[in-house]
Amino acid sequence: MNIPKFPDDFYSFYDGVDISNEEINEWIQRCISDLETYGGNCFSISSGNTTVTVHKFYYDDYSDDYYYDIRVSKGYYRADACE
Repeated sequence: MNIPKFPDDFYSFYDGVDISNEEINEWIQRCISDLETYGGNCFSISSGNTTVTVHKFYYDDYSDDYYYDIRVSKGYYRADACE
């Protein structure tokens, strides 16, 4: 597998269009809503200089109780790893 090296192989979204806090909060709500509606364990939205990722984690294998890990990144870096 070709594992990228930081920062040379990464693209920076630092200078992307700035996303407002209001829109970020809407994205968080949409990610949680989509996880509740469609299932799964992760949903994300990205545009401009911002990405929002919400992960749904269950406390253990025997419980229906869960929590959301919400991450907001402005000016983030991204790379793909492939074979």
